[in-house]
Order: sequence, then structure tokens, then C-alpha cells
Amino acid sequence: MLKTVFSIYEGHDMVDAFTGSLAEDNLFLVFTLEGAGVYEKGKEFLQHLKQAIADNGVGKLADLEMLIDNKIREVDLTVGFSLAAGYLKENIFYLKTINQGKVYIRRRNQFTCLIDGARSASGYVDPRDAFIFTTSRFIELVGGENVLKNAMKQSLPADILGELTPRLKAQNDEGAIAIFAVMAPLDKPATIPLVGLVSRPVQNKKKLITLLLVGIILAIFIWSVGLGYQRRQQLEQSEKIEKAKSIITQKLNQADEAAFLNLSQALNSIADAKTEFETLKAAIDGKKYAESLKEIQTLISRQEGKILKREEKKYEEFYDLTIDNKNAQGSQLALYADKLVILDKRQKTLYALSLDKKSLDKNTDPVIGDSRLIGIYEDKTYFFVDGKGIFQIEGDKPKKVIDNDSDWNKPEALILYNGNIYLLDKGKDEIYKYLSGDNAFLKKSSYFKPEEGVSLQDANSLAIDSALYIGFNDRIVKYTSGVRDEFKTSYPNNEFVLDKIYTDKDLDKVYVLDKGKSSLYVLGKSGAYEKEINSSVFGKAGDFVVYGGNAYVLIRNKIYRVGLN
Repeated sequence: MLKTVFSIYEGHDMVDAFTGSLAEDNLFLVFTLEGAGVYEKGKEFLQHLKQAIADNGVGKLADLEMLIDNKIREVDLTVGFSLAAGYLKENIFYLKTINQGKVYIRRRNQFTCLIDGARSASGYVDPRDAFIFTTSRFIELVGGENVLKNAMKQSLPADILGELTPRLKAQNDEGAIAIFAVMAPLDKPATIPLVGLVSRPVQNKKKLITLLLVGIILAIFIWSVGLGYQRRQQLEQSEKIEKAKSIITQKLNQADEAAFLNLSQALNSIADAKTEFETLKAAIDGKKYAESLKEIQTLISRQEGKILKREEKKYEEFYDLTIDNKNAQGSQLALYADKLVILDKRQKTLYALSLDKKSLDKNTDPVIGDSRLIGIYEDKTYFFVDGKGIFQIEGDKPKKVIDNDSDWNKPEALILYNGNIYLLDKGKDEIYKYLSGDNAFLKKSSYFKPEEGVSLQDANSLAIDSALYIGFNDRIVKYTSGVRDEFKTSYPNNEFVLDKIYTDKDLDKVYVLDKGKSSLYVLGKSGAYEKEINSSVFGKAGDFVVYGGNAYVLIRNKIYRVGLN
């Protein structure tokens, strides 16, 4: 049996976010939740999950997944949260990550990321195995995986943390969290007595020579038997590799043939190929045949990418807000033409960045620090403040254009289209439309036609291009003139989370962010899946927009650009 020695790092609290951890009773978990007023919800999730595991126990990986998923639904977590969890039972670790969650392992001299994104795994632990439960933000702040790998050469969690802490403290370590856990034997192993040769006086020289010859013959026999066994093992494993490679190639060819007419069938063939590959990995010596395994894995990845039209794109830093203010911290974007507006609640500032000219203007006012949603139309920027109303900036100072409304329950998105304001209220299952008048906005009306509404409890984003698109974690709903329209998508796999949708009247595609997979799905405006674009910045995105064939991604104080064509 093994016991666990662990240390925890928790940075300063972030504004409008919750960061917490659990490390007791064989459960190790780090959790982050972003959004205004989420502290109590974050505490509630951790407490409920801890109690559920104590009450129900975890006997297999599916138990851990079910308990976590149940508590996510019960506490009503939708977007903006990440998790990395592990439960140790009888030397088996059950692991699960969500969104930006990551689990790393150090085993002997090897160090790697076991799982991240929306994934789970289980396996036996060895003495002196070291695990890290953390998030992408921690990895970024510490300086990357290579820095972490070097620190993990230390044996004890406290020593590992001692090496990393100065780096973290030198950064803005808000929201940084990690658990370092090392497996140690519960008891010291029993001492095994050594059997050796005893020296005695030689009584008979001939007898000694005979014994020596017998020993040599015996050694040769053992060596030859062992060598023959090794040869048989090598032959058997080589045959397994060739057989698996043949089956996998056949499955990939079937996927290629089916892809054009039946994407679902093609994906099933890809899944069969992956299953065969995992079976092969379990049946052979992974270190000895690493090159063969890598070759087969590359073959599968290449064919999968071809069928799913998956593209890997590089990114570049486009603009650094700290040039204007070293403490800048963006949280939300809005776009009109080439004018990109960035909300910085902490600095009570709205930045206006020209994407064509890279010129920056800004408005700073105390009321901006209370804002939660932003929108833009022509040269006017709008922002929503809970309990106060909707404000407009035209010139230097904000002015209120819509008073606080007692009907508002849980506004989630603010969009401007043709000068009119659309406010998605998930608490009321409504999208309120405010028509622009000569000097003021007119009284609100429902966007939906009678009997055409939809539950918005899980809605996370809104986009308009004359039609209106509502984003949920698992689907997109489209309306035209208040009436439900057809919008159906077959995504490349069933394990996806749609974090935000984006389109506008100048775009002929709908773009969907999946942070857990660091992906941007490209859809036609009828919902047809076209391709998947991968870039590591998508996994860290605070927000994004699309303009001029590029995605512009906000990560705290920097804007990154990813070419989409």
C-alpha cells in the first residue's frame, strides 16, 4: 500500500473568480470558476462534491466521473470553470480533467501531461510517482512545462514547490493553483537476506574442477534458454505490431471511403482504429517499440485530421495592452468594423483598438468598473451595469441610456445590430429588443414571436447577422425575425463544449470556440460543419472575435491573432 505526501500552491484571488482545492481522504482536486459573484457557488461545489464522494465512495473511474458531473449540474455550472481531479483507491488513481484542467506525472525519469481538456483516465501508481493537479494558467505563470519538468527532479512536494514559488511570486500569481502529490510506501520494505558463497579449504581439486564445469554448463544453459525466450518474445511482439497495423490501416481506409457521404460512419472507423491502437500499446513493450507506436499513431492522426478537415494554425501576438497600462487586464471584447473594444473592469477602462491601424483610444470612468457586458455600434460603445442600467459612451463620458429594469433577472449577453440593443436574459428566457429612436431607446419588446421562445438557462453567448444565433454548451439555436430557423450541426466528435459563438453581417461563417480542445469550429450559416482550426491560444481565450480572415483572441492583457484561411 502507498501513502501520499503533498503540497498545495494557491495564488492570490482573482477579481470575479473563485479558486479552490481539496486534498484529503484520497481525493485531490483543483477548481477554478470565473464570473461575477461566483465565490459562494465555487465553495458550494467543492463542499457538495466532497460530501458526495464521502457518502457514495469511488470504486471505479465511472463513479468519479458521475459524481463530478452530477455536482456540476446541481450547482448549475455552465461555462468559465476548470477542474483537475484524482481519487486514489488501492494503488489505482482515477483521474478527470475539464476545460483548462491538467494532470501531469513524473515516473522515474519520465515527465508528461497525462490528461487535459475534457478527458479522464485511470491506472496503477508506483512508489515515488509524482502527480501535479493544476490548470493552464499555473503552467503559463511558472514559465512552461520545461520549467515544471526541471523542478520535478526534486523528490518531495515541498522541495518542488520551493523551487517554483519565487517564479510565481515574481508574476501576478492571481488564480494560480496546483497540488503536488508524491506516492510513498506505507511501510519500509522488509530486508531481504542475501545468499552468498562461503569460503572453505579445498579438499579435492578434481571435485572443485567438476563443480566449476557444472556451474559453467549450467550458466550457458540458463543464458541460452533466456536468449531463446527473448527471441520468442520479440517475434511475438513484432507479429502483434504487424497485425495491428494491418487492421488499423484497413479501418483508416474505410474511414476515408465513407467520409464524403457519411461523416459519422467515418468517425466510427477512426474510433475503431484508435481502440486497436490502445490494445496494441497494452500488449507490447512501449519503450522498446516506441518508434513503431509513434509511426502508427501519426498515421491515425494524419488520417483523422484529413477527414475532419482539422488544421493546426500558428498564432502571433498582435497587441499588448500593457504598453498603455502595465496593470491592464482585459475580460471581454466587442467589435464593429475594425474597431475592437476591450473591457478592463479592474482599471475601470474601455479600450478602443483599431485592428487596421493598431491605434488605441480609451475611456476611463468609475462606473465602467461595475460593468459586466459590452457592445458597440458605429462610434458608440455601450455597457451594462447590474442594478443601474445600460450606458453609452459617445465622446469622453458615459451616460445612461436605459434605466435599470426590475424585469431583468440574469442578463448574459449584449449585442448591437442596426443601432438596436438586444439583451439576452437567461433568468427570464427572454431576448429583449430596444429599438433606437431619435434621442433615446424605445421601450423594450420581446424578440421572440409568440410560442417561439426557448429555455435560455444554459445560454452562454449571442450573435446577430440579421438572423439571431444563441449559443449553448452543446448546441446553437437560430432565429430569423423571431421565428425558429433550421440550424443543425454534426460535430467531428461527441466530446465537445461550445464556449462561445461568433458571427456578424460581414461574415459568411459561424465560428464556435471549444476551449477544452483549443479549437475553433467553422460552420456554414445553415449549421453545416466545415472544418476545425486548432491553436493553443484558443484554450486560454478569455474572449474572441473574427475580422478580416483572422481570429483575434484576448488573453488577459494581450491580443493574439490566428489566421483562419
